[in-house]
Amino acid sequence: MIEAAASLLLLIACLEDVRHRRIGNRLPAAVALAALLKWLAVGELAPALAAAGAAGSVFALFALCYCRAWVGGGDVKLASAAAFLLGAPATLPLLLLMALIGGILAVATLCSSRHRSVRPTLPYGVAIAMAAIALMALGRHGWMA
Repeated sequence: MIEAAASLLLLIACLEDVRHRRIGNRLPAAVALAALLKWLAVGELAPALAAAGAAGSVFALFALCYCRAWVGGGDVKLASAAAFLLGAPATLPLLLLMALIGGILAVATLCSSRHRSVRPTLPYGVAIAMAAIALMALGRHGWMA
């Protein structure tokens, strides 16, 4: 139930990023709250702390990307909330899948805007949300240990 709600929140963030190229603070905070509820329901401290550490690492990595103007602030918060939700063991697969989806999205964006004079922007929240949702689905079906 918590993962379904988190998936819905991630989809809303995805749509907000596509429409406005902005992800408000409330959506990443709600995803992080869903993650906290998940870890409280699990009832084990070690995986929750590992997930929080993974989220902090993702935040630091994406903050560096933000400083280079490669991602927006909403992407930083959404990626770290997704890492907290999925947990430490899924962090590397999350980052790899995000990069893959983001690369596909970048190629599609460049191809669709190659005749325009303005530089296109990339809604990276789409890659973050799709990667997190895909990994939750794979985890539910036992494809991720």
